[in-house]
Amino acid sequence: MAFPATCEAMIKAGYRRSNYSRCKGCNAPIEWWITPTNSRITMEPMPHPHSTATSHWATCPHEKDFRRKKEPRSCKPEDLQLQLLSSEPPPSVVKKT
Repeated sequence: MAFPATCEAMIKAGYRRSNYSRCKGCNAPIEWWITPTNSRITMEPMPHPHSTATSHWATCPHEKDFRRKKEPRSCKPEDLQLQLLSSEPPPSVVKKT
């Protein structure tokens, strides 16, 4: 599914405007939106229903400063072997009460 092209199309697709603020990197005005899956995204201001929907990350000169770094997963053979031979479930599966 393609990203909605206008403010009006975003609303029809289930996006909803949350609030307004300024970018902490470039100090530009931004709009915060909630996606249909309840994620938050930043958009360039859209004053009219037919305004073009543009992600702020597409225009912000500091966008790389805000990207989350993915944690590398451990894939050492000894870790895998220990998990396979262990009678206890891995810590990520154990429920805390």
